[in-house]
Amino acid sequence: MEKIYYTIEEANLKIKYVEECVIKLMSLERAIRLLDSIEIQPRENNIEDEMMDVEFSLKYHRLNTEFYTLLGELLTKGILVRDLELGVVDFLSRHKDEEVYLCWEQGEKEIKYWHYAQDPFNSRRPISLLK
Repeated sequence: MEKIYYTIEEANLKIKYVEECVIKLMSLERAIRLLDSIEIQPRENNIEDEMMDVEFSLKYHRLNTEFYTLLGELLTKGILVRDLELGVVDFLSRHKDEEVYLCWEQGEKEIKYWHYAQDPFNSRRPISLLK
């Protein structure tokens, strides 16, 4: 896969799309966790119970497929979801021949921070240091 690098301006243009994706991923994750917490105990060994179990499994796997398809779509665009719970997303970028991440957190209107590729999210620095 060829890497995609973003300028600050290009990443800012993607924020609306990324925010919609993050909201969708959060919703899918909640639904998956809910289904994962449900334990179905068949009452009887009959076709109705077996069908209910199959339908439940299909729903669970469809949600997982949708979740990972969307996550993969973002990754192929050079966008990495770092922390879904906080809504932290990194855009792959370059600065002085070095890979860096432009860091966005849900609720922010534009890219305000960045960090080196090897550094964690909490070490992010103001975007003004890149200019």
